Amino acid sequence: MTSEARYISAHEAVGAANGAYDMCTGEAAALPLPRRSEPTRALHVVVLFYEEGMAPGEETVFPPHHVVTVDPATGDVVESRPCSPSDFGVAQAPGAPTQGFGLDPDLTADEFWELKDRFMDLSPAVWELFASEATSLDPADTGVVRRYDACFRRIAKAPLMPYYEAIAGDFLEWMSEVLGERAGR
Repeated sequence: MTSEARYISAHEAVGAANGAYDMCTGEAAALPLPRRSEPTRALHVVVLFYEEGMAPGEETVFPPHHVVTVDPATGDVVESRPCSPSDFGVAQAPGAPTQGFGLDPDLTADEFWELKDRFMDLSPAVWELFASEATSLDPADTGVVRRYDACFRRIAKAPLMPYYEAIAGDFLEWMSEVLGERAGR
């Protein structure tokens, strides 16, 4: 990896997405994930917006209803549009929530936010490794990807996983490959 930052921070990417979409109360931004856009294979970061209910014991996740794509090199918004589950090949009614977040019940709120901060901090370095299309990494870079993956697995809400796989399947597959795991998380 180079020592000079090639990409904006994950916080800046989400900030750009938030600037392109005016979130309302009860809405949330999903974790920003990279993907290669065809036919140029340029790297973009995708942020999905969805509604969630957070009343204790009544947590719900609605399917994403808006998608924003950001150029991580410039912070420019490439696309901002409404979306529905069918856009991602997910068989879910647009207004039908999933009950529960699907997170480890022993994960405290403090741990969740600490892991999310770590995930966001590691994101640009992992995006750069992914953009390099490397099929094997040196031990230090493998460690970065392993820490990122561990955070992702702990904080990614289960109802959003089909959407993450739809928008960033190439990235998730790459992580499995460079970490020596089998595909099909």
